[in-house]
This record gives sequence, C-alpha cells and structure tokens, in this order.
Amino acid sequence: SPRHYHRVHSPVSGTVRSLFYLPGTLYPVNPPSIACVPRLFARNERLLTHIESPLWGPIAVLMVGALIVGRIRVTYENFSTPFRKGGHLVRQYEKGPILERGAELGRFELGSTVILLWGDPKVDLLPLNEGTDIFLGKPIAKIASRKEDQNL
Repeated sequence: SPRHYHRVHSPVSGTVRSLFYLPGTLYPVNPPSIACVPRLFARNERLLTHIESPLWGPIAVLMVGALIVGRIRVTYENFSTPFRKGGHLVRQYEKGPILERGAELGRFELGSTVILLWGDPKVDLLPLNEGTDIFLGKPIAKIASRKEDQNL
C-alpha cells in the first residue's frame, strides 16, 4: 500500500525480458477517480516490466503513476519516469537482468498502483478482501497444479 511502502518487489524469480514506458496523464488513483475517469489505468503513465519465470511463465508487472507520483524507477536499469524524450520507450533484453523473488524491482517516488498479470492459466488467486493491506511476502496466488508452497 502506498501509505505504507513505495517499493515494488519482484513476485517471482526470473529474467527481465523487456521494459515498456507509456506516457500518460496523472489522474488520482482512488475510488472516486476510478469511478469517474473511464479507463483510468490505461490513461495514466505506466511502466511495464516483463519477466520470464521458469516456474510461473511470463509475468508482467505494471506500475501505474498517479497525481502526486513524481517518478517511477526500476532497479534493474538506470531508468526513471517521466521520460519526456519522444513519448513511449521500449527496451528489450536478449540477456536481461535476473531478479530473485522478493528482490526490489522498482519504486514510486510517492505511491500508486501495481497491476500484476501472468500468462499461465493454471494460476489461482487467493482470497483477498477489498481494502486489505498486502505486505511483502504475503501470498496472493498459487499454481493450481502445485503444492501450497508454490505461492506468488
């Protein structure tokens, strides 16, 4: 939660395959704004890290900027937003940086939202209640065909 912590950690061990920066607006990311601004998460500034995990498959960690967020930084490269030199940016890595599960991936210089996407259809979300804080190390998903200890 941004009010507790502004850093983003890799949900899996894997290799960074690409970075996508998409400029955008900086609407507030709160329930009233989400209700009033159509496609808010697609309109705000975004930075996506694509990780290829041997256990989990492809994972996308999408960091979404918000009104007071001054910068989004990643730790695996010297890059931070806003990147105002010509709009969007795509970087692909043939031999990308390796991130261990739990390693710092990036940070917000204030706070905002992280959207996590994965390509393996055998991933099950664990029950989460709206408004519940999620802390580093708390599982949010598991591989359906694996033991309980294979949590994300």
